[in-house]
Amino acid sequence: MSPSIRTLELFHLPTMVFKDVGARFNAQCLGYFSRSNKSKVIALVATSVDTGGAVANVFLGLDVVKVVILYPSGKVSDKQKRQLTTLGQNSTTLEVNGMLDDCQA
Repeated sequence: MSPSIRTLELFHLPTMVFKDVGARFNAQCLGYFSRSNKSKVIALVATSVDTGGAVANVFLGLDVVKVVILYPSGKVSDKQKRQLTTLGQNSTTLEVNGMLDDCQA
C-alpha cells in the first residue's frame, strides 16, 4: 500500500455504520458550542434503521445535550431497537405509530 493512501474501516466504530463518523462530529460540535454558551440543548431526531443507533451512541454522555430519538414502529430490527432504547442517560427514544414521515412531522 502506498504511504499516501489511508483507509477507515467503519465497521470498527461503535454501531458499525458509517454514520458514526458524521454524527459524532456533529454531536461534538453541538456539545462544544452549547458548553461555551452555557446553554443546554435538546436535539430532536427522526430516524429509521441505523442512523438512530449511531445518533444515540454519539450523544451519550454529552452533559449539555439531551437527544430525543423518534423511530417508526415495526421498521427497525431487534438489534437496531436495542441500540436505540438501551443507552439511557441523556437519550430518550420514542416509538411512533407510523412511518418515518410521521416521525419527521
